[in-house]
Amino acid sequence: MDSRYYKSFGRDGHWARPCQWICAFCLLSSMLFSCTAGGYDSGDGPYSYYSADLAMVHTMDRQIADYMLTDEKDSVHFSPLARLDYAERADSFYRSLVYYNKVSSKASSAFAIQQVPVLFPSVENDSVGTDPLSFEAGWISSDNRWLNLRLSMKTGSSSATEQIRQLVAVSLDSTYMHENGTKEIWLTLRHQQNDVPEYYSMSVYVSIPLSDFPAGSLINLKTYTYDGIVNRCFLMKP
Repeated sequence: MDSRYYKSFGRDGHWARPCQWICAFCLLSSMLFSCTAGGYDSGDGPYSYYSADLAMVHTMDRQIADYMLTDEKDSVHFSPLARLDYAERADSFYRSLVYYNKVSSKASSAFAIQQVPVLFPSVENDSVGTDPLSFEAGWISSDNRWLNLRLSMKTGSSSATEQIRQLVAVSLDSTYMHENGTKEIWLTLRHQQNDVPEYYSMSVYVSIPLSDFPAGSLINLKTYTYDGIVNRCFLMKP
């Protein structure tokens, strides 16, 4: 998998490392996502009684996390420290979905942490296919830094496809600056099934960074789904 599609967010704007396995990680996870925050579903899944946040999780050491910064700009410290199997670097941030219990006003106990793919819009990504998936929800984070998406992707395994991975990417199609100063951006969510069997569906969360777009931008996202093309518009806060 080409690392230009997927990366992990590192400290102070530096990238922790390429994540060439992110889609496989998401689709093979046994977690059932039932969340309580905005944009999430609530339900009776195994984590339905925990708080859930998309956040930047900080590592104090390799595979050891000490706190997270949520999209609501809250700093939540972990007590005890949390383990991140996918975090290879100390003093770095990793985009993640965190289920946790609040222990006190200053600390929380992390029950489960799932890495979230970060998809960077690029004109180079138009080479990725447009195989269908399901668009479930999308929202801009309250800190104006992320366009978060919840998708449903069909997956499965067989002896012939055990090493094959699906690809997901975002292509930057075009931009336009209106006379009133509003920048409009057109993106396409792209997906290659790569002959992975479609036996069952799993929910996947991905985040698109918005740091390259000015505040107040209008983002148009096109997604190829099983029901046809779905277009969604998202307005960043000024």
